[in-house]
Amino acid sequence: MKVHYSKIAIYTSSSAEYASKICDKITTRYLQAYPDNKTLFFKILSADDCPIEDRLRTKDMLLFGSLEDVVFVDDDPYYSIRSQNDNVIHVQGGLMAIAPLLTYLSSVKSVPDTMRKLKKVWHNAGLVKVVQSVRGVTC
Repeated sequence: MKVHYSKIAIYTSSSAEYASKICDKITTRYLQAYPDNKTLFFKILSADDCPIEDRLRTKDMLLFGSLEDVVFVDDDPYYSIRSQNDNVIHVQGGLMAIAPLLTYLSSVKSVPDTMRKLKKVWHNAGLVKVVQSVRGVTC
């Protein structure tokens, strides 16, 4: 998996304590499924890292550096991503089956091409929808 995706991050508007617990649970489940892998996360950001814009807590994706080869999975991209990147998978809340998703992403050769394929598969299964961003960039 780390051949393509060595930088996996969690960015939640919840507390740092909650973010840490989420990462621990995801890591435990992932390592049970894929015991030969190492640490998943290179960065964990929480509410402390969310700037306030228009009285709303948002997420600044630029904290991760270049967004060119970044894939975002979120249940509310309007709220948190604010059209900072076109590579957004908008999932239904609670659809964070992280181990299969990470396994799929590990085989990605081209982010834009893979995003189109992944969106189509999940959309046909009723698990994902393509949404318009607040600034006219399709998510």
